[in-house]
Amino acid sequence: MKLFKVKLERYQCGRKLPWEKQDVVEALEAPEIGKSKILMTVPPIEERITAVEEIELSVDYTNSLHSIALKIIERNRKLFKKQVFIESNEKSVTERIKFVKWYIATHDAPLDELLYDLSEFYLHISYDRLIRMLKDQNVIKDVDKC
Repeated sequence: MKLFKVKLERYQCGRKLPWEKQDVVEALEAPEIGKSKILMTVPPIEERITAVEEIELSVDYTNSLHSIALKIIERNRKLFKKQVFIESNEKSVTERIKFVKWYIATHDAPLDELLYDLSEFYLHISYDRLIRMLKDQNVIKDVDKC
C-alpha cells in the first residue's frame, strides 16, 4: 500500500466552484486524475480529482519494529568495533565493560535508559546483573541513583 496526496475540486454546470480539498488516500496504485463522482444535489455537483502526488515516507513502515531494532543494534556493534580496539585474547567481561563505556559515552539519553537498552538489546543480561557488573568493575560510581 502507498500513500497519495489527492487534490479535489468541485464543478457545477461545467464551472469550477470556489471549493477545493486535499486528502490522503491509501491505495495500491495512484488514483486517476480526472476521476470524479457526482454529489446528489440540485443542480448536481461533480467532485473531481485534479492532482495526485505520492507521499514518500522517510522511514519504511512496512518493516517490523524487531527488524528495525536489529539494524540499529548491528550498526552500533560495527561502530564499536571500528572505534574501540579489542585484543583477541581479551575476556568477554572486559569487552562488555568497554562496550558499556563506549555506549554510554556516544549516546545521548538518561543513564537508566541506556542501561536498560544495554541489558535488553545488547548484552542480554538482566538489569540487576548489569548493575552488579558495573559496581564490581567501578565503571559508575553512584549506580544506586539510576
